Amino acid sequence: MVHPTTVIPTIDISGFLSGDPQGTSSAVAAVRDAAVSHGFFQVTGHSISSAQRERFFAAVRHFFALPQPAKEALAKDPATSTRGYEPPGVQRLEGGVPDRKEGFVWGSEGTAAHPMASGPNKWPGEADCAGFREEMARFFDDGILLARALLRILALSLGLPTDRFIALMQGDKVVATCRAHRYLPGAATAACRTTWKPEGSARIPTGRP
Repeated sequence: MVHPTTVIPTIDISGFLSGDPQGTSSAVAAVRDAAVSHGFFQVTGHSISSAQRERFFAAVRHFFALPQPAKEALAKDPATSTRGYEPPGVQRLEGGVPDRKEGFVWGSEGTAAHPMASGPNKWPGEADCAGFREEMARFFDDGILLARALLRILALSLGLPTDRFIALMQGDKVVATCRAHRYLPGAATAACRTTWKPEGSARIPTGRP
Protein backbone atom coordinates (compact mmCIF):
# COMPACT_ATOMS: atom_id res chain seq x y z
CA MET A 1 0.00 0.00 0.00
CA VAL A 2 1.36 3.40 -0.99
CA HIS A 3 0.89 6.15 1.58
CA PRO A 4 0.70 9.79 0.47
CA THR A 5 3.63 11.98 1.41
CA THR A 6 2.98 15.12 3.42
CA VAL A 7 5.48 17.94 3.21
CA ILE A 8 5.83 19.79 6.51
CA PRO A 9 6.16 23.57 5.92
CA THR A 10 9.60 25.03 6.70
CA ILE A 11 9.60 28.63 7.92
CA ASP A 12 12.60 30.97 8.21
CA ILE A 13 12.22 33.09 11.36
CA SER A 14 15.58 34.88 11.12
CA GLY A 15 13.90 38.09 10.00
CA PHE A 16 11.69 38.12 13.08
CA LEU A 17 14.63 37.45 15.41
CA SER A 18 16.66 40.28 13.85
CA GLY A 19 13.77 42.74 14.11
CA ASP A 20 13.35 43.17 10.36
CA PRO A 21 9.76 44.34 9.66
CA GLN A 22 9.47 42.54 6.32
CA GLY A 23 10.99 39.36 7.71
CA THR A 24 8.64 39.54 10.68
CA SER A 25 5.58 39.92 8.47
CA SER A 26 6.72 37.01 6.31
CA ALA A 27 7.33 34.72 9.28
CA VAL A 28 4.03 35.61 10.95
CA ALA A 29 2.05 34.99 7.75
CA ALA A 30 3.85 31.71 7.09
CA VAL A 31 3.23 30.44 10.64
CA ARG A 32 -0.44 31.38 10.44
CA ASP A 33 -0.86 29.62 7.10
CA ALA A 34 0.99 26.49 8.27
CA ALA A 35 -0.98 26.30 11.50
CA VAL A 36 -4.26 26.53 9.61
CA SER A 37 -3.41 24.23 6.69
CA HIS A 38 -1.14 21.61 8.31
CA GLY A 39 -1.14 22.07 12.07
CA PHE A 40 2.62 21.49 12.00
CA PHE A 41 5.67 23.40 10.83
CA GLN A 42 9.43 23.40 11.29
CA VAL A 43 11.58 26.49 11.62
CA THR A 44 14.99 27.56 10.37
CA GLY A 45 16.99 30.72 10.97
CA HIS A 46 16.95 30.27 14.75
CA SER A 47 19.90 30.58 17.12
CA ILE A 48 20.47 26.85 17.75
CA SER A 49 23.28 26.23 15.29
CA SER A 50 23.90 23.01 13.40
CA ALA A 51 27.17 22.61 15.35
CA GLN A 52 25.28 22.83 18.65
CA ARG A 53 22.68 20.32 17.43
CA GLU A 54 25.42 17.89 16.45
CA ARG A 55 27.05 18.24 19.87
CA PHE A 56 23.67 17.62 21.48
CA PHE A 57 22.97 14.48 19.42
CA ALA A 58 26.49 13.22 20.05
CA ALA A 59 25.99 13.64 23.81
CA VAL A 60 22.63 11.84 23.64
CA ARG A 61 24.14 8.95 21.65
CA HIS A 62 26.96 8.71 24.21
CA PHE A 63 24.46 8.51 27.05
CA PHE A 64 22.32 5.81 25.45
CA ALA A 65 25.47 3.79 24.71
CA LEU A 66 26.25 3.52 28.44
CA PRO A 67 25.84 0.10 30.10
CA GLN A 68 22.24 -0.57 31.06
CA PRO A 69 22.94 -0.61 34.84
CA ALA A 70 24.49 2.86 34.62
CA LYS A 71 21.39 4.20 32.88
CA GLU A 72 18.95 2.44 35.18
CA ALA A 73 20.68 4.00 38.17
CA LEU A 74 19.19 7.25 36.87
CA ALA A 75 15.71 5.81 36.25
CA LYS A 76 12.63 7.90 36.94
CA ASP A 77 10.65 7.03 40.06
CA PRO A 78 6.98 7.52 39.11
CA ALA A 79 6.15 8.27 42.74
CA THR A 80 8.69 11.07 43.18
CA SER A 81 10.17 12.17 39.85
CA THR A 82 9.29 12.81 36.24
CA ARG A 83 12.95 13.33 35.32
CA GLY A 84 15.62 10.80 34.53
CA TYR A 85 16.02 7.64 32.45
CA GLU A 86 13.08 5.74 30.92
CA PRO A 87 13.94 2.08 30.13
CA PRO A 88 12.46 0.40 27.04
CA GLY A 89 8.92 -0.91 27.46
CA VAL A 90 7.89 1.48 30.23
CA GLN A 91 5.38 3.11 27.92
CA ARG A 92 2.77 1.04 26.12
CA LEU A 93 1.47 1.47 22.60
CA GLU A 94 -2.13 0.88 21.60
CA GLY A 95 -3.13 -2.70 22.27
CA GLY A 96 -0.66 -3.01 25.15
CA VAL A 97 2.41 -3.43 22.91
CA PRO A 98 5.58 -2.24 24.76
CA ASP A 99 7.03 0.87 23.14
CA ARG A 100 10.56 -0.06 22.03
CA LYS A 101 12.30 3.14 22.93
CA GLU A 102 14.37 4.43 25.79
CA GLY A 103 14.34 8.01 26.92
CA PHE A 104 15.93 10.65 29.12
CA VAL A 105 13.98 13.57 30.62
CA TRP A 106 15.45 16.73 32.12
CA GLY A 107 14.44 20.33 32.78
CA SER A 108 15.52 23.60 34.29
CA GLU A 109 17.52 23.29 37.48
CA GLY A 110 15.70 26.37 38.74
CA THR A 111 12.31 24.60 38.76
CA ALA A 112 13.47 21.38 40.45
CA ALA A 113 11.64 22.28 43.69
CA HIS A 114 8.41 23.32 41.96
CA PRO A 115 5.40 21.22 43.10
CA MET A 116 4.78 20.10 39.51
CA ALA A 117 8.45 19.41 38.72
CA SER A 118 8.46 16.11 40.63
CA GLY A 119 12.05 15.98 41.64
CA PRO A 120 15.44 17.28 40.47
CA ASN A 121 17.31 16.29 37.32
CA LYS A 122 19.30 13.05 37.42
CA TRP A 123 22.67 13.29 35.69
CA PRO A 124 25.33 10.69 34.89
CA GLY A 125 28.74 11.33 36.37
CA GLU A 126 31.39 13.11 34.33
CA ALA A 127 33.49 9.94 34.31
CA ASP A 128 30.67 8.07 32.55
CA CYS A 129 29.42 10.80 30.23
CA ALA A 130 31.72 13.81 30.09
CA GLY A 131 29.99 17.08 29.18
CA PHE A 132 26.51 15.53 29.04
CA ARG A 133 24.96 17.70 31.74
CA GLU A 134 26.43 20.90 30.30
CA GLU A 135 25.25 20.09 26.77
CA MET A 136 21.73 19.14 27.87
CA ALA A 137 21.39 22.28 29.99
CA ARG A 138 22.58 24.50 27.12
CA PHE A 139 20.17 22.90 24.66
CA PHE A 140 17.28 23.24 27.12
CA ASP A 141 17.96 26.93 27.83
CA ASP A 142 18.30 27.77 24.13
CA GLY A 143 15.15 25.79 23.40
CA ILE A 144 13.21 27.89 25.94
CA LEU A 145 14.41 31.07 24.22
CA LEU A 146 13.26 29.68 20.88
CA ALA A 147 9.90 28.69 22.37
CA ARG A 148 9.38 32.24 23.60
CA ALA A 149 10.18 33.61 20.16
CA LEU A 150 7.64 31.24 18.61
CA LEU A 151 5.02 32.31 21.15
CA ARG A 152 5.56 35.91 20.08
CA ILE A 153 5.14 34.94 16.43
CA LEU A 154 1.99 32.94 17.23
CA ALA A 155 0.54 35.91 19.13
CA LEU A 156 1.11 38.19 16.15
CA SER A 157 -0.42 35.59 13.83
CA LEU A 158 -3.61 35.82 15.90
CA GLY A 159 -3.62 39.60 15.86
CA LEU A 160 -2.65 39.82 19.53
CA PRO A 161 0.05 41.89 21.26
CA THR A 162 3.49 40.36 20.82
CA ASP A 163 3.93 39.47 24.49
CA ARG A 164 0.41 38.12 25.04
CA PHE A 165 1.62 34.55 25.75
CA ILE A 166 5.00 35.37 27.28
CA ALA A 167 3.46 35.92 30.71
CA LEU A 168 2.57 32.23 30.67
CA MET A 169 6.28 31.35 30.56
CA GLN A 170 7.56 33.54 33.37
CA GLY A 171 8.67 32.59 36.88
CA ASP A 172 6.79 29.78 38.59
CA LYS A 173 4.09 29.72 35.93
CA VAL A 174 5.96 27.27 33.75
CA VAL A 175 7.58 23.91 34.36
CA ALA A 176 9.08 22.73 31.08
CA THR A 177 10.96 19.52 30.45
CA CYS A 178 12.88 18.16 27.47
CA ARG A 179 12.95 14.52 26.39
CA ALA A 180 15.48 12.62 24.27
CA HIS A 181 14.58 9.23 22.79
CA ARG A 182 16.38 6.35 21.13
CA TYR A 183 14.25 3.85 19.24
CA LEU A 184 15.54 0.30 19.40
CA PRO A 185 15.71 -2.23 16.54
CA GLY A 186 12.24 -3.51 15.79
CA ALA A 187 10.49 -0.32 16.94
CA ALA A 188 8.83 0.17 13.57
CA THR A 189 7.55 -3.41 13.56
CA ALA A 190 6.11 -2.98 17.04
CA ALA A 191 4.42 0.26 16.04
CA CYS A 192 2.79 -1.48 13.09
CA ARG A 193 1.10 -3.89 15.51
CA THR A 194 -0.86 -1.09 17.12
CA THR A 195 -4.55 -0.62 16.43
CA TRP A 196 -5.30 1.90 13.69
CA LYS A 197 -8.55 3.84 13.76
CA PRO A 198 -9.76 6.08 10.91
CA GLU A 199 -10.41 8.91 13.34
CA GLY A 200 -7.23 8.24 15.32
CA SER A 201 -3.67 9.37 15.05
CA ALA A 202 -0.54 7.64 13.74
CA ARG A 203 2.52 6.98 15.89
CA ILE A 204 5.58 7.39 13.69
CA PRO A 205 8.89 6.14 15.10
CA THR A 206 12.08 7.96 14.18
CA GLY A 207 15.62 6.68 13.96
CA ARG A 208 17.20 9.84 15.43
CA PRO A 209 17.84 10.12 19.16
